[in-house]
Amino acid sequence: MSPTNQQTLESIIAQLRSKGMRKTAGLTSVIETLIDADRPLTIAEISERMDSAARCDPATVYRILEKLEKARVVRKLGMHERAMYFELLHRENHHDYLLCTGCGSITQVSAACPVGALERQLQETTGFTNLTHELVFYGMCPKCSQ
Repeated sequence: MSPTNQQTLESIIAQLRSKGMRKTAGLTSVIETLIDADRPLTIAEISERMDSAARCDPATVYRILEKLEKARVVRKLGMHERAMYFELLHRENHHDYLLCTGCGSITQVSAACPVGALERQLQETTGFTNLTHELVFYGMCPKCSQ
């Protein structure tokens, strides 16, 4: 794990411990897996990619992800009838996505986020802090459109 990723892991673990969560091998491995991921992952993908020494079954991964979502460390993307995807919430690493309503594939939007300026303006005018947003576009991928 790179020094930057190690710092991210330590920061997330410290945040979770301040909220009363215990550091476990499974929790640490799920977070490491998400840190190393280049895109949002499904529960099955997380379970498969976890360090073999700390690998958990998908049900345990789901329970860990629920806790991480409640603690605002991860966000869930997807559709109810399709697999859910999970990614770490990082202000410096924010991504928006295209989600295919046909096959459920997820693609990162390469354009700059159009909501960032609005988010900053809302913080200034309302006094809200720690604002975040989720921007997911739904449609048919080229493969499903054919």
